[in-house]
Amino acid sequence: ESNVLLLVALQRAKQRDVLISMYEKHIEANHIGLLRSLQPGMFVLEGRRRGPAAEPPWQYACIAHGVHGGEREGEMPVMNMLEVAVPNCAYLHADFSNGAGGHAPLPSPSAVVAWPPGELQRWLHEHDDTQPQRDASLLTMRLPQWNPETKLLTLNFFERAHCASSQNFQLTPYNAPDRPVLLFGMRSESTFSLDFMAPLSPFAAFGIALSVRDW
Repeated sequence: ESNVLLLVALQRAKQRDVLISMYEKHIEANHIGLLRSLQPGMFVLEGRRRGPAAEPPWQYACIAHGVHGGEREGEMPVMNMLEVAVPNCAYLHADFSNGAGGHAPLPSPSAVVAWPPGELQRWLHEHDDTQPQRDASLLTMRLPQWNPETKLLTLNFFERAHCASSQNFQLTPYNAPDRPVLLFGMRSESTFSLDFMAPLSPFAAFGIALSVRDW
């Protein structure tokens, strides 16, 4: 159906980076090689059909993980994400076909302009919630509140999470901490709900959800 988007994720053994495509056959070995040659992070490939318009833009998302909480509240993982907004993100133009039924190698990693390591921390230091964010969207994890009666960290998942799990999380704009733009919640042992809205694309939201599978 036209309103259904199928995404495929591929991860090499012992590698944390994940390559995402709309079509499994478009995940080629040379894509993985390019992915591994870049700095660690979440790289999302927006799949396109083969042909004249088969130039896939790469959306780069810098994801930084940390730990929040202390001995009283308990520790929990925390995510901050910086996604470069289209069309200001870097584009990697690649021709999937070399005209002979094979696949041409992708351009060298130097052709990709990506946020270097530490860019998220630098961006956080230089920006505050009073400045316009036209070229990037900064999302941060919505932290639960400590309930002194139950002695638990609590966070409203709007009935989208039915099981307690360290993988349950929400992301909010940096300057709007009470407005979730992504919600990921466990509904059963093997089923999760993923709700998201602008500025996240389906590829970015799926990539973020995959990044917490080891929590």
